[in-house]
Amino acid sequence: MYVIKAYKSSLYNFLIKVDNTNYLLYNSLSNGLLLIQNEKEIELVKQILYEHPLNRKDINLENIFFDQLYINGIIIDQSTDEKDIINKRIEAIQQFKTNELFLTICPTNRCNMACPYCFEHNKPIRGKMENKIIDRILSYVESTLGSTNNIEGLNVTWYGGEPLLAPDVIRNLSGGFIQSIEKNNLKYNADIITNGVLLNERNWELLKSCQIKSAQVTIDGNKITHNKSRLLKGRNRDSYYLLLNNLSCKPHDFALRIRINANKEVAENLNEFLDDLERFNIWPQHAKTVNLSFHRRENFSGNSHQVVENFLSEYDFFKAKTRFTKMKLTHYNNWAKKAGKELAKYAFHFPTPSHTTCAEVALPNSFAIDQCGQMYKCWGVVNHESEVIQNIAEDFELLKVNEKVIKATNYNKFYFDDECKACKFLPICNVDCMWKHTNPHLAKTCCEWKYTLEKKLKQQYLLLLNHPEQIQDLKIFEKNKNNENCSC
Repeated sequence: MYVIKAYKSSLYNFLIKVDNTNYLLYNSLSNGLLLIQNEKEIELVKQILYEHPLNRKDINLENIFFDQLYINGIIIDQSTDEKDIINKRIEAIQQFKTNELFLTICPTNRCNMACPYCFEHNKPIRGKMENKIIDRILSYVESTLGSTNNIEGLNVTWYGGEPLLAPDVIRNLSGGFIQSIEKNNLKYNADIITNGVLLNERNWELLKSCQIKSAQVTIDGNKITHNKSRLLKGRNRDSYYLLLNNLSCKPHDFALRIRINANKEVAENLNEFLDDLERFNIWPQHAKTVNLSFHRRENFSGNSHQVVENFLSEYDFFKAKTRFTKMKLTHYNNWAKKAGKELAKYAFHFPTPSHTTCAEVALPNSFAIDQCGQMYKCWGVVNHESEVIQNIAEDFELLKVNEKVIKATNYNKFYFDDECKACKFLPICNVDCMWKHTNPHLAKTCCEWKYTLEKKLKQQYLLLLNHPEQIQDLKIFEKNKNNENCSC
């Protein structure tokens, strides 16, 4: 007896009208994207999206088109439980056990700046890491890297406060780490998050000698907007040009991310900032090693002097980010024409399946350590006494049974929040911070795609349709390909 197979429409479909004759059909769970141009097919798709259940016999579709809907997850088997698929995806990530050790280390929580939006704003100052803490960290790393633990590498992020206020701590710990790595023939990777004030030539050499290969420095737009929010302590000095001078001394092979924390004022004044980066020979001259990273400013400090009206909404941030991308491309290509370099193209910004859980929190071999030796699961809560796991001086074996570690490594947003569980954007949601998500004092944050998906995919499709020469060589309905050309 022939059984007619039953199907249903996916819960995660988006039908996006481009114009009167073109529709994009996207599925956030499969990450599948189709272009629908046939009027009959458009009407059938609209019918399919709202009929449950349905079967192939009742759907007057060409076999090829039906297969495309099925392959891209638009239509699924009636028995498929999509929420279970998402949950299992999250659980698989949680069960993934990396064979590397990840440490975020704060040599000091002192800072030479007083940025009003910083989440370190109200934390007590406890000075610099002492030698006994340094020795205990080295002991922990040496014991963890031993062959019985099957660890294959060590990854260190230097953090603060301002880590370069304690260069001797960085030097001493790095020396011990490198010695342990070489002894055990393992991989080593190190980077630093710094405000850049002390990144003079001597400290660039320090970073190189400590095998630190990349840095993140924040510059908030042009001179006026930056100096309003990136304030030097105790001095009425311009930090903007100080940073540009320091970054112009960067070794050529050193990777640098310049982070921009944008509010409305910053977002409206970025052309001059790009001009200054070029004038100081930082970017676009060294675009292969210098990345400009655009972020939405958040007021973690609770500082009442911050003007709330000046912060960007999620949607305003999307518009500002789009403008900045165009601005970067224009600026880069103007320079490239003068320098005789190949022109850059837009990178097609496509959603990617989300992890929904921060790797730093979820991975069992990942910890942050402050200047007093207190250990945490997240660098964002360093120096919050309520978030301390234990001190580095305590028995390392206790980490395996610590309640906070177990809670963090098993955190699953799918179970924690019914609103997230029901959201069509959950499969591509990149808001993975457990601390933000569970902190009752912080406003709930949703992913960028919730506010931008339809508009962004439509804009990019029209760009590809009307100006294919401006976008990377990729087909809109295929997975994103690697491209060696410069892109923005």
